[in-house]
Amino acid sequence: MHPRPHARWTGARALPTLRAMRHTAALVSLGIVLALPAARAQEAAAPGADPLAPFAKILGEVSCRSRAWDLLAELSDRIGGRLAGSPQGEAAVEWAERTMRDLRLANVGKEPFQFLAWKRDRWSATVVDEVGRVRPLSGVLLGHTPPSPLGGEVVAPVVDAGFGTPGELAKLGGAVKGAIVLEELGVPKDHRPMHRIEKRFHAVRAGAAALLTFPGEGAAGPVTGTCRMGRTSEIPAACLTREDGLYLRRLCKTPGPGGPPRVRIVSEAAAREATTSNVVGEIPGQTDGLVLVTAHLDSWDLAQGAGDNGSGVAAVLEAARAIRATGLRPRRTIRVVLFMAEELGLVGSTAYVKAHAADLDRIAAVVNSDMVGRPQGFAAHGRPQAVDFLRDLARSLKGLGLSEEVPTAIGLHSDHAPFVLAGVASIALRAPVSEAAGKAYHTAADTLEKVPAGDQHAAAAGIAALAWALADAETHPWRRQTPDEVRDMLEKEKLREELEAEEAWPFGTAGAAPARPAGEGGR
Repeated sequence: MHPRPHARWTGARALPTLRAMRHTAALVSLGIVLALPAARAQEAAAPGADPLAPFAKILGEVSCRSRAWDLLAELSDRIGGRLAGSPQGEAAVEWAERTMRDLRLANVGKEPFQFLAWKRDRWSATVVDEVGRVRPLSGVLLGHTPPSPLGGEVVAPVVDAGFGTPGELAKLGGAVKGAIVLEELGVPKDHRPMHRIEKRFHAVRAGAAALLTFPGEGAAGPVTGTCRMGRTSEIPAACLTREDGLYLRRLCKTPGPGGPPRVRIVSEAAAREATTSNVVGEIPGQTDGLVLVTAHLDSWDLAQGAGDNGSGVAAVLEAARAIRATGLRPRRTIRVVLFMAEELGLVGSTAYVKAHAADLDRIAAVVNSDMVGRPQGFAAHGRPQAVDFLRDLARSLKGLGLSEEVPTAIGLHSDHAPFVLAGVASIALRAPVSEAAGKAYHTAADTLEKVPAGDQHAAAAGIAALAWALADAETHPWRRQTPDEVRDMLEKEKLREELEAEEAWPFGTAGAAPARPAGEGGR
């Protein structure tokens, strides 16, 4: 481990360097002011003790000694893109375990699981006209595109399906069967969001031979991502540059004498069974209750994975370091979990939920951080009971400038989702990444310079405050949901169609709820 670069010794005193002063200024500029009457530190339990003491100590640690940026730089520059199953992915696992020990977390270790690893290899897409002339197209394969011979070579006409919604595919009728479907990322105005996995499902159901997507305005390049949850897709799928996507769209609108444009796709991606590990460390509490603070460690292989999700990893680790450094002991154990294989379909978090089924009733909440920047507020996925608790917390941390609005919409495409489906509360810090990092999402531009250092330190402060508030609260106004309650919540949010398309609906086709051990949860 390298010494912390933000301080040097002069005589018997430690004087902050310029970087440390910048760290402090980044948080001081937020004007951190605390007024949390519900807070309780172990040493502040006596009558008359200051209830704000633990927050002042924790946020002071982040302000003066934050390692968030240094951790992000180390992960991004020294390891870089870390697709699960790759050598870089395993290097990231070793780095995470070593770093947790260096940060003095307790019970540090790796939890192995098996999964289907995927590796992009050579591929090509070319337009072939009626006289045999070819024009190469530029883009990237989507994860879990099938390897040869399943993928092999596809030569077929292209049909433009707009954004690829079921309605747009239906308008094309039989033209989709055996064709290569072209779709723009995103959805039409006033349409609910659709993930690429759901779009692939509808294209397959309509009989498509392959899927080509292209990004909307503002993306930094072709956007990768998995096209099926944890398993090989039935058809090849790739994302083209926006320029080539629009080129194909024009050809579809004005077909030549030979009819619609034809494209040849050759895919040589590789898939294999492999083993990787989630990495776990703890800040021990005073009871058997748990709060999970999580982020996914893996990234796509096109770039450094700085925004997605080095930002979340570094902020979570710094939040844990700051709490641990104060010597405070919360009511509930804070368990830090860095998941692998999130990008291939939430595989690590799904494996964790399965392996720790006996612990789920003990978990008061999961705080998952996937692409984090400057804090704006809190969110409670499907848990309106948590709104007042989080609104009070935002009001108490008024110097952070947090909104008191607490959205309760349920997001499905990060590592909190398997916990939500298992009835565990998911509470999040709303902290969107910078505009540059957002545009670089899943592209070759996801590099370190897109993530402002000040945002990293601020995100770590927000995560630390939220984790402590959840871990040390005497009670919570929520509990673990029963399977029937989860099913009703998902159907009320109109998520069943999406989950079924992504092969993630947990209740069977008849909606029958699976049994689980009874328990109060939410302790």
